[in-house]
Amino acid sequence: MKNRRFLLSVDLAQGIEAGAVGKKDSDYNIINIFEIEPLSPHQIEKNRNNSAINVKDTVQYKQVGIYMDNLNDESACAEAAKFITFQIFKSGFKGIDNVRILVEMNFNGNNWLNKFKTCPSYYGAVIIKTPNGEKQDPNKPVKMMYGYKTKGGAKGKNYWCERGANLMLKRQLIIRQYDENNINISSIG
Repeated sequence: MKNRRFLLSVDLAQGIEAGAVGKKDSDYNIINIFEIEPLSPHQIEKNRNNSAINVKDTVQYKQVGIYMDNLNDESACAEAAKFITFQIFKSGFKGIDNVRILVEMNFNGNNWLNKFKTCPSYYGAVIIKTPNGEKQDPNKPVKMMYGYKTKGGAKGKNYWCERGANLMLKRQLIIRQYDENNINISSIG
């Protein structure tokens, strides 16, 4: 696992409405597990569109596993992410640094983050930080925060959905969610 690289994309559920008893939640806590692989020189050349080569043109993300749970909250999702990151992929063990996690910071994102950080093997670089807000003063750096927030505007949800679809068309994002050979981690205790 040391020479392999992984990205965990965490989508946290909004949950069921308050007071609902015995209702199965239709929203899921999901961890998509992607292996990051280099593209072939031919595919890199094809993707660059007669411009300078950018890092995003050189790799593909291949889904190798998924965790889906609509019976438990974000705490269970954090426990699953800790198990995948530190037990399965051994990130943080003897210098291994092979996992990055991108987590949705919705209303329960901070709770997820706090639960995830309780692992003794946790180190700050494992969670991706993104810019928080727009740059107001060109002389000051934009504050970086853990995770990402879905919002409207020019780089809102529609932008990222279209970008994801474009990566799938270019075979840089390979979703295998319904492939019978794909690992499905449904419950990790």
